[in-house]
Amino acid sequence: MPHSHSKKEAKRLVRIHERMEGPTMANWTDEQVQHVWEKGTMIMGVDERSLRRDECGAWIVRMEYGNRQSIFGWEIDHINPGGGDVLSNLRPLQWKNNVAKSDGRLICVVTALGSRNVEM
Repeated sequence: MPHSHSKKEAKRLVRIHERMEGPTMANWTDEQVQHVWEKGTMIMGVDERSLRRDECGAWIVRMEYGNRQSIFGWEIDHINPGGGDVLSNLRPLQWKNNVAKSDGRLICVVTALGSRNVEM
């Protein structure tokens, strides 16, 4: 269950990160990005090659990997920050949900409402 305390603080952190010149992402290979993408939630009737949901229920678009200018952009998240880069410790997260993590705990600031993403 995602941690839900301090959404105000999480939104503040997201605003700070939005002002950054660009994301600070590891140099993942295309194969690693694809394997993590495949861990996203598939939705029946939706093309799983291009559209999935993250753990917060937010829509993520495969081709928007690393794009912090897109509400559908996503990043590779370490579930346990000290758990290393093994696939079992990685998941796809909409980028604002990734930025909002606090002390390794997931704070959902973006989720889906129908076919669009909304900030909570």
